[in-house]
Amino acid sequence: MNSQAALDFLDLTEDVILLILADYCDVKSVVRISETSKYLHTLAFLHDIWLSLVTKLVQRHIIDVRRGNKNLQELSTDQLIAEVKRTLHGPETWGRRSNPPPNHSYNPPPNQSALRKTVKRFKNLAKKLVPPTAALLPSPSRIFAPEAQRIVIRPHIGAGPLSWERRVMLLPGGEYVLFQTSGRLECWRISQNTLIWTHICAMRDASVRHFAADLIEDDRAVILTCQNTWDEPQHFIEITILDLKSGNSNLVLVSRAPVFYFNGCAVCGNIAAVDLTREVLIIDWRTHSHVVIKHSSSGPPFSYRMALIPHYIILPRRSYPGEHLTVCPIAAFEALWVPVDSINEPSNYTSLDDLPTIPADDVPLEARIGNVVDPATIRFWVYESPIACGVFRVWAHISTSRRVQLCAYELTVQHSGVSSERVSWDRLRFTSAPRPGYPLGMLYSGHFVNDSRDILPPVGVGGETADIITLDLPWSGSRPHVSPYSGTVTCITEEGGFNIIFYD
Repeated sequence: MNSQAALDFLDLTEDVILLILADYCDVKSVVRISETSKYLHTLAFLHDIWLSLVTKLVQRHIIDVRRGNKNLQELSTDQLIAEVKRTLHGPETWGRRSNPPPNHSYNPPPNQSALRKTVKRFKNLAKKLVPPTAALLPSPSRIFAPEAQRIVIRPHIGAGPLSWERRVMLLPGGEYVLFQTSGRLECWRISQNTLIWTHICAMRDASVRHFAADLIEDDRAVILTCQNTWDEPQHFIEITILDLKSGNSNLVLVSRAPVFYFNGCAVCGNIAAVDLTREVLIIDWRTHSHVVIKHSSSGPPFSYRMALIPHYIILPRRSYPGEHLTVCPIAAFEALWVPVDSINEPSNYTSLDDLPTIPADDVPLEARIGNVVDPATIRFWVYESPIACGVFRVWAHISTSRRVQLCAYELTVQHSGVSSERVSWDRLRFTSAPRPGYPLGMLYSGHFVNDSRDILPPVGVGGETADIITLDLPWSGSRPHVSPYSGTVTCITEEGGFNIIFYD
């Protein structure tokens, strides 16, 4: 807010200012307004303003609801602000680090150049006589992340060894869980520990292989399931609308899919996307239409990782030997949609090269060792900012056989007119990850959970001698689900049920 705008804003009555702050501003706007004058700072940090801001985050399902917690009205202003900070920085306990071990380094006092030179000469001599300092440091200790609350759900299924067929996902908001087991999908209400819905495949002998969900208006969820049959291999996509309060559901779409390996799926509002390894199937379930995007023709085929945000799809695009993320507007498919067919496979293919896209800068995805190419793979996550409207955080995990790198972008979608939007990329960081590992989850804050259940802090936090914080989870063979803002972890148990674990 510039000085003239601040003066105009101050001309308004206090009631009007409070109404604007509570109902028409996001967190970032409120904080910026508070910096313009002492008077506005006082108004911006009133309890009712932050109660309104946090209530909107709960309504957007960014803050997970916990059983037994206080009502928002009972929280102080500082506690409400702490709820917002946790969405930005992750659980506070995930950032706890031990103090550095004593007597392993020496920092000379300031303004003692002679002593500093003596210490430096001693260090150089010590390097020749003793092993490197790193070899003398104790190994980092491993501690479990302290839990705030653990809820155990025990479905009525037989216990036994677990497999990749069992998956669990906490829906945004922390009130419902989707549970995949033995080829079927269930939805459970956490507060009552009850099963409210079981998915029944429309096609005979079909099993659910992947699923995704998004919350829409009136306490409803749109659920995407990717299914296949075994006797005569066929692939199907189903879209179901589930009323989370009543447990009633409505099957709104069944579509055939090309016979490729399902590599993941996503849904955002009325748009669903299915990763078919070499293609991406896009479906508009409201209009019962679809289109298939082929990968870029430059460079060898690779496995897509895609994400959806309102009105756009984000895809990696090969620019050999590098690669960049690119945003493609859903409106670009207007002339390409064809009706969904539940009998025949899609035939309306289009190339990403032929679509209008807004690319980010190139990210190197391979390294050369002599004449040998070490190719990289990419996985990325896209989350809406909890404090600013139209802003998204994009994390890209880039790995080769020798190194792991993390790249963070800020993707901004600005309304520049009645029907036009402006999309821009801004790279925030690009650096090596502190400890490699296969990514199981990435928080908005940059906390990274690897396949050893270790929590890697955001790049630049912690050090070589920091404690290794680990999630206390059973090694069940399945991947835990990590909520993007709160770090709430949902995982399969050895007995066949699942846990929902909250952290402060």
